[in-house]
Amino acid sequence: MNAVWSQPATTADDLTTTTERTGTGRRCRWRRLAAVAAIIALAVASVVVWRARPAAAPVVAASPVALNVHSLGYLEPKSEVIRLAAPSTMEQTRVERLLVAEGDSVHAGDVLAVLDNYQRRSAAVAEADARVAVELAKLEQIKAGAKPGDLAAQKAMVSRANSVLNESLIDLSRSERLVSRKAAPAAELDDAKLKVESARDDLKHAESTLESLSEVRDVDVNQQERQIAAAQASLAMARAELEMTEVRAPIDGRILKICVRPGERIGDDGMLEIGDTSEMYAVAEVYEADLPRVRLGQPAAVKLFTGAGEAMQGEVAEIGMVVGKKDVLANDPVADTDARVVEVRVRLKPEDARVVERLSNARVEVTIDSSDMPTVAK
Repeated sequence: MNAVWSQPATTADDLTTTTERTGTGRRCRWRRLAAVAAIIALAVASVVVWRARPAAAPVVAASPVALNVHSLGYLEPKSEVIRLAAPSTMEQTRVERLLVAEGDSVHAGDVLAVLDNYQRRSAAVAEADARVAVELAKLEQIKAGAKPGDLAAQKAMVSRANSVLNESLIDLSRSERLVSRKAAPAAELDDAKLKVESARDDLKHAESTLESLSEVRDVDVNQQERQIAAAQASLAMARAELEMTEVRAPIDGRILKICVRPGERIGDDGMLEIGDTSEMYAVAEVYEADLPRVRLGQPAAVKLFTGAGEAMQGEVAEIGMVVGKKDVLANDPVADTDARVVEVRVRLKPEDARVVERLSNARVEVTIDSSDMPTVAK
């Protein structure tokens, strides 16, 4: 009892505080219930709107759109630009005579320039040619045999040796009769026999010499023919070296640039540049991403990078097979210089090619019409 009565009594302020706390808690619960109800209502409304949406229209394939492939490029002749180099020799040569000028039209095989070792090589050809003639004459001499005068002289020697032998035989017969009669010593008979043997040897030698002069041996002919072949090989070598002292045109075309003048030595840059300008091409550097929209035969418009003149017409003639870096750069300093491109050659129409046949390597803008390529709808 004392413990109960010892507790402090509840005051009016404590009752007021308890009532306020109870009211605040109720308001919080009502707010939470209202928020949950709003979320539920919003979700229900979203479901109703989603179900009531109109059906999506079917995807229709887009019709082909005119798409063009734009790129930079440069002009070049049909044969591309060919730079004629120095002959492949170890010696340092210089140009002695230049027989063409820039812009001249030439044919394949025409002599364009003569080098300073032309005279020396010409003399070597003449010497080798003379050697061949000498060897050929020797062969004819071997085939012809001895000279008629030599043959006649040797026949006379054979006749004389035959006469000497006959006389020796007569002397031998007489000596045998005398010795048999005891009219001559035996030594005379021996001398007569020796003379006969000597006369017979002389006759055989003369006859052998005559036969040798009249005979043409195959071994001699074969040996001389080999000598002729060696001389002809030397002549061919001399002529080949002479040809290397003359610079000739490899194709029909036009002289585009002369790099070396008479009296100058030929360097690594070559002597001159030549190209077949009967047809002109624009080499377009097409981005690799645009390459699938490029096909052979597509029309293309080509315009000089400077903007001069009207646009030239052509068609795609070749598509490269190697991806490389750009060579033709625009004037934009922020342009992508490391872009990967493929070279596409556009053949210009003849009337347009004649206008730019003197503008090889000029920069151009190329627009390839790829409207025949269908686009995929997104």
